[in-house]
Amino acid sequence: MKTRKFYTTIVYVILCLISLSSCSNDEDGDNSLKGSVTINSNSYRAENSECKDGVLEEYADVGCYFGTLLYGNEDSYRFSIKLYDIYDLDKLHSGDDITDIVTVSTFCYLTSADASRFEDNGGKIVVKSVNNNTICLEFNNFKFNRRNNDTSYTVNGTIEYERFD
Repeated sequence: MKTRKFYTTIVYVILCLISLSSCSNDEDGDNSLKGSVTINSNSYRAENSECKDGVLEEYADVGCYFGTLLYGNEDSYRFSIKLYDIYDLDKLHSGDDITDIVTVSTFCYLTSADASRFEDNGGKIVVKSVNNNTICLEFNNFKFNRRNNDTSYTVNGTIEYERFD
């Protein structure tokens, strides 16, 4: 009788553990995960992505900003781009090819500051979707390099940016 109670208790504990492990937050999704990209064939997940309207004033001329944190298996980067000649996120529409108005402003390790300048070398960035809360950009073989360096990068994938006005 004691043996049967012991096995019943073990089975009950195992069933409880299984049922608790299946009650993850997968339905709601991870609020910080905003897409995934590959850079030079290395995979990164995008988190804490945000976009903001630009500023056009007498002493400031900065287009819309898109920034994200990219986490890989061995390294992590800050990656941000700016649009020039567009200062209002509401001017972007699904299907817009924004490649010609994009400049890479930051691509560096999370733990470092970097004042590099970048040149865009090809590929595409297309607005995949737009709504009141988010803008999703799709990178198709988007290439850029550091101006003072031969290091080049090719980005593929999508990132969803939270809108902050």
